[in-house]
Order: sequence, then structure tokens, then C-alpha cells
Amino acid sequence: MVRLKHRYATVEIVYGGKRHSDDSLTSKRIVEDLRRAVLAMHGDYGLGCVLRSLHVKYLNVQTGISIIRVSRDYTKILLSVLALLTKLNDVNCSVRVLHLGGTIRSCQRFLITHNRKALLRCLESAQSPAEKGKLVELIASLDSAAVKED
Repeated sequence: MVRLKHRYATVEIVYGGKRHSDDSLTSKRIVEDLRRAVLAMHGDYGLGCVLRSLHVKYLNVQTGISIIRVSRDYTKILLSVLALLTKLNDVNCSVRVLHLGGTIRSCQRFLITHNRKALLRCLESAQSPAEKGKLVELIASLDSAAVKED
């Protein structure tokens, strides 16, 4: 029996230049919108290719970050759709592919480093000592999470 291989795309959904997400967005709604976009861009063949393997494995509506699974053979179809996608949940948006990995674990590792870099940028722009202290604690918690994972 042959093992099915997948790819996991870590994406960021940006609404109108803002990084916050729409609170009514759900995994099911993302899959429905992606299926509609695949049908419009690649027709029945493209939809048939990705229909069984397309799945949202992780969604954080506060940050707008999501991990989407698709079969390895049809990764290019998903990436082309994500690049041209302009609406999710009937709201104008753009989708940035941050990382493409073979496992969810590699996507989680990427998200830890991505979040650490974002917190360091916030730390540079923090004004009060209380803000800086809180950000230092968050960065330390990310470092401890990365150590536990390894």
C-alpha cells in the first residue's frame, strides 16, 4: 500500500492591509471558498485533484494565520489559487504564503520563529518599560516552547 503524502501551506490572511482577521472566519468557510476558487481557476480537473486532500489543519482568527493541507502532487494548484485569491468569507483580502512544508511540525517550527521575529520587532518599537517587560516574557515563553519541542 502506498502512503499518501501531503504538503502543508502556512498562510497569512490580510484584510485591507490590516493583519487582523475576520472573527466569523472558520476552517469550513476557508475550504469552501478555496474549492470555489479552484473550480473557477482550474475547472473540474483542478477541483477533482484537490477535493479529497484539501483541509484546514489550523486556524488562528486573531492573527489570520492558517495551515492548509493538500496532496503533494497538487501543491502547485493550491499555491496558484492562494496567490490569486481576493475574497474570503465575502470580504476583500489577500493571502500570503509564509511557508510550505512536508509536515505540520515543520510549519509549527516556522510559526515559532515567525512569531519570535514579530515580537522582536514589537520590542524595538515598545515605548514603556512595562510593555518591554511583557514582550520579553512572551519571547522567553516562545523560546521555552521551542526547547520542549526539540
